[in-house]
Amino acid sequence: MSTTLKGDTFEARACNLMSQAIDNGALGVIPQCCRFFSKKAYYSKDRDDNIIFDFSIEVWLKDAPNYSLLFLGEAKDYASTVPINDLEEFKEKATQVSSAAKLIFITTSKLQKSALNYAKNKGIMLIEVNDQDEKNIIFYSSKSKPSLLLDTDFITTQQELSEIQSFIFTDVNDTNFNWEDLLTKFLKHALAGSLSEGNKVDTPLVGLGYLSKKKIEQLTMRILDDFDPNIQKHYFSVNLNSFVSYLENNFGLKVITDQFIYDEKGREIHACFDPKNNIITIDKAIAESERYAFTLLHEVGHFFLHSELSISADDYDTLSDSSYDENLGKHKFLNQRHWIEWQAKQFAASILMPEWNLKYQLIYFQIKTGIRNTGKMYVDDAPWNIRDFKLTINHLSAYFNVSPTAMQYRLTDLGVLVYGGKFKRPNSIFSTNEKPVKTVSQILNQFFK
Repeated sequence: MSTTLKGDTFEARACNLMSQAIDNGALGVIPQCCRFFSKKAYYSKDRDDNIIFDFSIEVWLKDAPNYSLLFLGEAKDYASTVPINDLEEFKEKATQVSSAAKLIFITTSKLQKSALNYAKNKGIMLIEVNDQDEKNIIFYSSKSKPSLLLDTDFITTQQELSEIQSFIFTDVNDTNFNWEDLLTKFLKHALAGSLSEGNKVDTPLVGLGYLSKKKIEQLTMRILDDFDPNIQKHYFSVNLNSFVSYLENNFGLKVITDQFIYDEKGREIHACFDPKNNIITIDKAIAESERYAFTLLHEVGHFFLHSELSISADDYDTLSDSSYDENLGKHKFLNQRHWIEWQAKQFAASILMPEWNLKYQLIYFQIKTGIRNTGKMYVDDAPWNIRDFKLTINHLSAYFNVSPTAMQYRLTDLGVLVYGGKFKRPNSIFSTNEKPVKTVSQILNQFFK
């Protein structure tokens, strides 16, 4: 086979592999927003001419005048190792087209050590492919690095975290523990980031797993895909009536909204979840207000996360609400009630305002209305910033069927909304008092002194 024909054949294989990677979500971009090209030419101002790349991927937002992200790729089928010159030339050509482009280099052979170091330092995604088109990703570019969280089943994760929590509050001389098994689980979740680094609470609560924000987000993504895959695929909002039907048909969870409700002491309350009968009751006044969606999903969060809790209503009432620490800018979680309510609120926010759906709709609205700095929001006392802030918050809260306050909290929690001037960051209902991530040795020393 001639060198040219061999190269063309591998380039075709590489294009096929990358097309599959897009469909499988391996690049961290939404397939419906991607346009894949083979041998497309891009203009170089330095050359005043075009440069052709083996393949390219353009990420387009709906109705946008230009792509928002560009991947440029090169495929090399060598019998010997790949020299650094090839990587340097590829990088230099790509920079002439766009300094922000993400680079992908696919090869059938190993890279020389200098080329390997160059790819790593320049953030080039390096993919080695064998004869069976099995690919081994050596480096990800810094912007598309995959999550290192373990893809464990949510229920198993919750059970293991509860087991670890029970151990922490038990006499270490207890011989009923399988120490080797427990330590394995502890290390796994410590390394995966599943163990919360929040404030320590005084006593354990049976059935309460101290789940991280990431784990709750993972659960809600699975629920949304099971309910309607189009929501995350096309950045839609959740249809509440359909979701309520889904809960009843799939989980036997009934929602009542046509009555005023009171607790055992005769006090009017907004909502409640009855785990024994699988019933959520929303006060009629709330059900007819803009607070209905978040209140409902808050109680749904209790259903998914806290159905197995062992705590009486009287004991729960004795626990205070979390207090906000102005210096830390976060809520202090000092008892079980703080964790229960935070988890339910995080669940509600993640279902009603999924991160990528929200970011997509934000950017789309900003482009459509001509608001600058797409993907971010900044508000201070400048009249034009206040105007853009109000327009955007009102639009997004209406689209996702939540209150403007809930929307503001969510955008702040995601780091999208930034405050300046006289505007004060809200006391986010989603934030935890998290400390910097500890090393495994630090974590072990905390419990095995």
